[in-house]
Amino acid sequence: MEKMEHALAGDDAHALRLAAHSLKGLAANFDAAPTVAAAQQLETLAGSGELATAPDVLDDLRQRVDELNQALANEDGGSG
Repeated sequence: MEKMEHALAGDDAHALRLAAHSLKGLAANFDAAPTVAAAQQLETLAGSGELATAPDVLDDLRQRVDELNQALANEDGGSG
């Protein structure tokens, strides 16, 4: 998330696209469809260079990642 935040703050669409793509792949390993979809949306925006709505999409992605982290913590019994 930090790489995406820095990329967005620096108006670096290429770095944002790469970071979103990496997170999308990671989320796919956990079959986390909402997280994958949000990361895909951000990757697509960054790929087009149209970053006007990227902050809102990044906020949504952050929420999806938080939900995924919570689900993983619950799956692990909260021990990690």
